[in-house]
Amino acid sequence: MSLILNIETSTSVCSVALSEGEEVVFEKASFEGPSHAALLGVYMEEALEAAKSKGMKLDAVAVSSGPGSYTGLRIGVSVAKGLCFGYGIPLIGIHTLDILASAAIRKNKEEADCLYCAMLDARRMEVYSSIYDSHLNTIRATTADIVDADSYASFLENGKVCFFGDGAAKCETVITSPNACFMAGIYPLAVNMASLSQKAYDDGRFENVAYFEPFYLKEFQATIAKNKGVREKQIRVRVHNQIHVPAVYSKMNKSVKDMRKKSVNTLLVFGVVVAIILLMIWLFLGTTLVEDTSTEISPVPIEQAN
Repeated sequence: MSLILNIETSTSVCSVALSEGEEVVFEKASFEGPSHAALLGVYMEEALEAAKSKGMKLDAVAVSSGPGSYTGLRIGVSVAKGLCFGYGIPLIGIHTLDILASAAIRKNKEEADCLYCAMLDARRMEVYSSIYDSHLNTIRATTADIVDADSYASFLENGKVCFFGDGAAKCETVITSPNACFMAGIYPLAVNMASLSQKAYDDGRFENVAYFEPFYLKEFQATIAKNKGVREKQIRVRVHNQIHVPAVYSKMNKSVKDMRKKSVNTLLVFGVVVAIILLMIWLFLGTTLVEDTSTEISPVPIEQAN
């Protein structure tokens, strides 16, 4: 059996687990908010010390690959890559919604005919979701859904669907089908990665350590803090249903071009000045040499032989 270090940082929960086969031999988790940068290194060091104390050798590192928090995923993947480079061991990527679904299916064993919809909060009424059967087979791949009363109707019409994850709570008042059930307390934790990472290791499903990137599903969107009081109006022009670059970026590009033009002009002036100075020096040295060579040398008298 292989010893695998599992890392999960896709949500506000930070967790690490050390698993031998499907048995977890060490685990640590924090539910106190997004503090991955401060906690992950500590948890990782404790896990490695636990392995060392038991005379175990690390065989691979598994990391939650997304979707989820942009910052959380980057922290987890960066640490996992560093360990793989340092120890020369393979990297395993585990889909975040697979981790969620695995935990829900294990908790709800008696529902053999139920479908499972794993949900991660994506702000407002949007969620990242994927649907599985009771054997963790993917029925519908991961998508970004804006939840309303008709969401998942095609699945709810045919039977029971269990919704879970940090995106499910806000959908409870919207999805009112009698076939919908909501499971609380399901988180993507490193302890739930043990069986998934072991199967990936056995199948040889490893990632390229140098080029592996998390699965974000959507591009990162930066936000401006409200307390800064910065409001920037961006003008978007629609032409034939295409959104053009905001006018603010056009102004920025113009400013950059102006700065480049001024820099080029400054360099040209500086170059001309340097050239003139060098020319004057050359002329001065040349005149001095000419004067030195034009000076007559008086002949030395030759003594007559006796």
